[in-house]
Amino acid sequence: TNHWKNQRVLELGAGTGIDAILLSKLGAKVDATEYTSPVVEWLTNCCKKNDVDVECSSLDWYDESAINKHINEEYDCVIMSDCTLTESDAEACVKVLNVFVGGREGTIGYIGVCVERSGTPRFLELLLGGLNRFCVEEIEGGEEGFGFGKEGRYRVFKLVGRGRFHSKP
Repeated sequence: TNHWKNQRVLELGAGTGIDAILLSKLGAKVDATEYTSPVVEWLTNCCKKNDVDVECSSLDWYDESAINKHINEEYDCVIMSDCTLTESDAEACVKVLNVFVGGREGTIGYIGVCVERSGTPRFLELLLGGLNRFCVEEIEGGEEGFGFGKEGRYRVFKLVGRGRFHSKP
């Protein structure tokens, strides 16, 4: 069976939309978001060129009103990768993950972070030790030497929404 068929997916920081395009081709209903209008336009064009129906829109993680425009949407899954460029980006990432993954019990999140980004240590601190509305599990993404896992250059996490705040994940 196709796990993604008819799943509502939110992509945060979609970039060129490669994940959104793939998930759409697998049958998911994808909302792909980016920060600036030029990148949203680029994302929209990439989706059109790949003949997929992906909803592309702007979402500024630093703007409470922008977040609130999306807050009533219910997603089965939220995805985000390589978005911890700075410490403030890391803090914003965790904030939006608490809204979109943690706000509804059972929502799943898949998050990938490059350990070389300057904001990643702060992101990991908040993700693994902060007050979050989701449970966190690190996924071993590959074998040593391939850049995944606790010793690799890229770490992947699965989040599961709790729908309320807890002191520890």
